[in-house]
Amino acid sequence: MAKSIFAAKTIPVYRDWVIFLVVFGLIMVKYCAFGFQYWPQLDDYIQYHNYAQFYGQTWDTVTMLGMLAARPLAGLADLFFWSNFFDHMLLGVALVSLMYAASAVLLRRIFAKYFGTGILFVIFLTLFPLVTEGTYWMSASTRIVTGLFFAVLASVFFVRWLEKKGNPLLSGGLFMIFQLLAYGFYEQVLVFSVTLILLLAFLERKNAGCRLWLCLWSIVAAGLYFIFTAAFSESLLYSGRIETVPLTSPYYWDVFFPELITQLKSAFFGGGFYILCKGFLRGMGLIVSEKLILFLLALLVLAVVLWQFSRSESRQVPAGTEVKVGTSLIIGILLALAPLAPFFITANPWFSLRGTVLSMVGLSLVGDTLLRLLLAKISPKNNVAPIFACIMAVVFVVAGISEVADYRDTHNNDVKIARAVLTAVEEDDVADMEIGILNIEPTYLSDQNFYYHEHIHGVTESQWAFTGALRCIGGNGSLQSVTPLPTDPVYKSWNADVSRPENFDRLYYYDEGENAVIPVVAETLEEQRYCILTEDGDLLGTLWEEDGNGYFQKE
Repeated sequence: MAKSIFAAKTIPVYRDWVIFLVVFGLIMVKYCAFGFQYWPQLDDYIQYHNYAQFYGQTWDTVTMLGMLAARPLAGLADLFFWSNFFDHMLLGVALVSLMYAASAVLLRRIFAKYFGTGILFVIFLTLFPLVTEGTYWMSASTRIVTGLFFAVLASVFFVRWLEKKGNPLLSGGLFMIFQLLAYGFYEQVLVFSVTLILLLAFLERKNAGCRLWLCLWSIVAAGLYFIFTAAFSESLLYSGRIETVPLTSPYYWDVFFPELITQLKSAFFGGGFYILCKGFLRGMGLIVSEKLILFLLALLVLAVVLWQFSRSESRQVPAGTEVKVGTSLIIGILLALAPLAPFFITANPWFSLRGTVLSMVGLSLVGDTLLRLLLAKISPKNNVAPIFACIMAVVFVVAGISEVADYRDTHNNDVKIARAVLTAVEEDDVADMEIGILNIEPTYLSDQNFYYHEHIHGVTESQWAFTGALRCIGGNGSLQSVTPLPTDPVYKSWNADVSRPENFDRLYYYDEGENAVIPVVAETLEEQRYCILTEDGDLLGTLWEEDGNGYFQKE
């Protein structure tokens, strides 16, 4: 049985279309469970509204912001393409989801030639709830998914080039173009694409002859990309983000490396487990509490179609050359590890959940391989795999809607607080001042699947995000700066110099119960210690600094 389920095979094109449509449907059912709407988050207000609205869709905006210093095509697409969808961003979500579903199906078609890869690969890659941050949140998905899509197109034409199918000049030329385009969206995509092409060349090493040499374009194109971005290194957007850390420094091995490994373990293992398991339980609760009848019906219909399709495919006897299972596992592991490489050299050891998306290609290949081995032992006739694929899809989607619900609630909280702040700013005519607002927290969610870094945080987590959202919602691009100052801590040592009370022209206090912003004054008690008073002299609390960090104790 192991030989038959892992035999190389060619998938009929119509089957690709069926699985593509079903998976795209499952993705959109998840995203539209709570209505046909996208809820902007964090950078979305800035990238898809403010740049175009306040600076204009012009080349001057590109050069002023330094969009070409890194991820140049992502920045250009933000300004000239995605910003046109801002008022109807669900269309943007649908377009990204189309690219993601297509990428999964095309990758499966490529891998099936060598490993007999099944539908489980596509289900893992597209629906596993860990990837929600990187595939739903537009500021992330327009970089990661779009880059992945072009990288996959490049691999499709590279394989056609190696197999001598169609016009060789066309296949080779499109491979070169699409791969270079992929590099322009995300650093992880660059490493992933290079790795994928080199691995495909390795798999075809006995058949392709001198055509294999075209794989070196991957490295040449990377060099061209870095030369191009270096020519535009002056950037307001990417200043400090493209610095690297020397691997030979003691700091790297004593601090940087252990911290990054801890984050990777937390993101993949902690995030994968809690977002799936806790997310599924919360998703079931949401189906009941919010009476998601249409969602449930659509999910079940698509699941039945998936089951029927999987069952008919499992009856097919694959034809072709047998490939060792070990090769599939090794290729999968390499593809999972490769996209993590940039994080081991960039100066800031910060790994977000969106960084897991590209690694999911390799992990999905490993998961598909291992599960087919296991299911083949349970059911030699391969009757279990279709049922398992159906169950997996349902569980993943149900878990995923809890993430979408958290994005919805976070957006609603952001807008509510922003409107309260804008009311105070307008009444006091302080739009041209540096403003600090006490008692605003990064998130107001009562529960969450997995607490990690900025995962599903509101715009209230930072000055740049909050000010960007306020400018967008208030329609005032000249609003100076509004800094949220949470309770514990109010600020940390690295931003103390700009977040102490005396650094603001105007200080406010956010009353969550009333959803109101109250003008306050900070009266100095002693060095780095203040009492926070209303304009009527009522004491709201005490703010003090300890070990460089600021803390606020409410009365």
